[in-house]
Amino acid sequence: MTTIISEGEADSFAKEITQETAPYWTRALTAEQEREQWAALKEYLYCEDSMELHCRFFFGDAKTATPPYTGYTIGFNIIQMYLKARKDISFAELADKDAGEILEVSGYDGGSTD
Repeated sequence: MTTIISEGEADSFAKEITQETAPYWTRALTAEQEREQWAALKEYLYCEDSMELHCRFFFGDAKTATPPYTGYTIGFNIIQMYLKARKDISFAELADKDAGEILEVSGYDGGSTD
């Protein structure tokens, strides 16, 4: 989960400083796909990050029907929801937060609230 959170932080930071629309990889899933992929990903949340899981959830995996950019989309949505919940936090403070705490505070459970 750490890489999903850190990628979400990176894309959220880039969006904030450029004031541009978030990159396409942060909105690569339909709402239904996001719910399905979150259900699959939750099983691995507290496992040690591995290259196999990283490749599956960031680059896609046809064998498991995991679309490309799943991790980027989910990570971005978690961070966006966290930032809505904690409007007072800076990105420097955010970088020091535990991934589990970020997930909990965000209230994310398979989809963004937009």
